[in-house]
Amino acid sequence: MTVPYPHFESLLGADVGLPFVPALWQHMPNPDVAPRRRKHSVENILKGHQMRCFQAAQVLEQLRADRLPIATTTARL
Repeated sequence: MTVPYPHFESLLGADVGLPFVPALWQHMPNPDVAPRRRKHSVENILKGHQMRCFQAAQVLEQLRADRLPIATTTARL
């Protein structure tokens, strides 16, 4: 599985194959969506996949981190 965007890699490291990653990626498909997601919804994803090694606040903090600056034309590709 590839890393959805760099924030996932900083959160998960090499563990991108964890069972909750596809559900989390579907819930937050890009960094622009992360600030609008609530802690409770991330908690539900983590609980649904029995992931106790991650806290919802930690996940949101990582996925809401500042984005890498890229050119507008690159973002459109």
